[in-house]
Amino acid sequence: MLSVQNVHKKMGQTNVLTNVSFDVTPGEIFGFLGPNGAGKTTTIRIITGLMPATHGTVTVDGFDVSTDRQQALSRIGAIVENPAFYPYLTGRENLIHAMNLIPGIKKVDLNALGALVGLETKLDMKVKQYSLGMKQRLGIARALLHNPKVLILDEPTNGLDPAGIADLRNYLRHLADHRGIAILISSHLLSEMELITDRFAIIDQGQIKLIQGDGEAKTESVILCKVDRKQMNEALDVVALAFDDVKIIQESAETFIVPRPETDIPHLLKHLVDRDIAVYQIGMKHETLEEQFLKVTKKKEARTMRSLLANEFMKWRRTIKPLIALGMYTGIIVLTYFIVRSGDNPGTAETFVNYATMAAMTFLGIFTIVFTAEMIGNELKFDTLKHLLMSPYSRDRILLSKLVAALLIMLVQFVFILVVTYGFAWTLDGALTFEQFRNILLSVSSGVFVIFLTLMFSVVFKSVGVVIGFTVLANFLSTMIGGLLITWKPDIAKWIVFLHTDLSIYYQSPGFMETMDVTIWFSAFYVLIHIVAFYVITAFVFRSKTFAE
Repeated sequence: MLSVQNVHKKMGQTNVLTNVSFDVTPGEIFGFLGPNGAGKTTTIRIITGLMPATHGTVTVDGFDVSTDRQQALSRIGAIVENPAFYPYLTGRENLIHAMNLIPGIKKVDLNALGALVGLETKLDMKVKQYSLGMKQRLGIARALLHNPKVLILDEPTNGLDPAGIADLRNYLRHLADHRGIAILISSHLLSEMELITDRFAIIDQGQIKLIQGDGEAKTESVILCKVDRKQMNEALDVVALAFDDVKIIQESAETFIVPRPETDIPHLLKHLVDRDIAVYQIGMKHETLEEQFLKVTKKKEARTMRSLLANEFMKWRRTIKPLIALGMYTGIIVLTYFIVRSGDNPGTAETFVNYATMAAMTFLGIFTIVFTAEMIGNELKFDTLKHLLMSPYSRDRILLSKLVAALLIMLVQFVFILVVTYGFAWTLDGALTFEQFRNILLSVSSGVFVIFLTLMFSVVFKSVGVVIGFTVLANFLSTMIGGLLITWKPDIAKWIVFLHTDLSIYYQSPGFMETMDVTIWFSAFYVLIHIVAFYVITAFVFRSKTFAE
């Protein structure tokens, strides 16, 4: 009766619908499920001719909605989104108004139709006096005026109380069974959809993720068995022998699930009883429509991380500090450029790059500390951390998203510094060496350490200022202590110096490295070990109850 085949819809550069296909047969109630923004209403608008499809076909009783619009739409009755009426007209007058818009319609007994939808005593009231539920009922009555072969209802239970929902369910069932109307219904009330629909399709991100075939069970069913917990291991062994081709799932210390049909219950029970295993309960467990819906529409972890990162970048961009940072880097580089070019003997490109990156990287470290400290500090300042922790995302994932965002923000600034510096360097005399570029890249390792150190202090102290102070102090003390130990105890000094120093030192000061008997691989490994240790400490504190309050 209703056939949707390979429907695509593109709005601008966005694919709203991709290859949407399904059929609804006469006398069938077909559920159309999906989260907000999945494409349900867009699909319904295309079916009802309110919006053209980019590609694909929609036919109603054999008539194409795009080429045989009048014939196709004359066979459809629909409520799309919220039903709209003239509030100053009565319910009866609104129905008469709708009848006058339908060519060739036969005389309709409005009283009988009103009684059918539970409005027999309300038709002569003005619609502005109707409740939302009464408007929904009137919308269904209007959709049935011309005795359509296809009825399309978009969220028809909005505004209805439990009794009204039950009445609507019974009424739709009556229409499907006794009038043979094909009904397409979308709703967020999954429990109701489970009771009323014969089949269903689940749409997510504009694509049909699951469509139930003819004769298939609406939801998956498994055998649930409860036994004496002392005999659980023995029971699992017995089941494994009885059904060697299934995966047994232990739900608790007393219950397990066997994905087999109901007809296998006697076989399973016999095996358990023969081994003297106490069986307290056995029966079928049906996966609810809601469980199946959530399983199909569950988002991938990568998308979860992208969403969390998008939040961090949005908060970072909406402050003035990024502009201040980029402006300061530019100012430092330009100032260095003019200083190097001044005088009778202008400096070379290599000299300019050395001085410019050294100055800019110093401020990059400062801004990295500030930006990282604010990632958690501002959550505490604005009391939004509690909201974050109440989201479905784990605390580890929230913390990891902030860490990754801090690293990416630092890299964005670092790339900006490189682009501007080397852009000016090309105008100076002298060759730029690969070794110099390599050393600049390796110097980023010190920024990575600063991020982890700042993040660790952020979850310990609530003040952004205190976090910044402790991070700077920790770096300063490790530098001072390391410098003193280099003279007195070189073997011990390396354990302090490489707690915070960037890896470029290996190439910039080879004699110093040899004195301390250190290779670049040792340096990298040592820094990595400290980063892991800092993250473990940070994650432990972040997961603590203190930050759940």
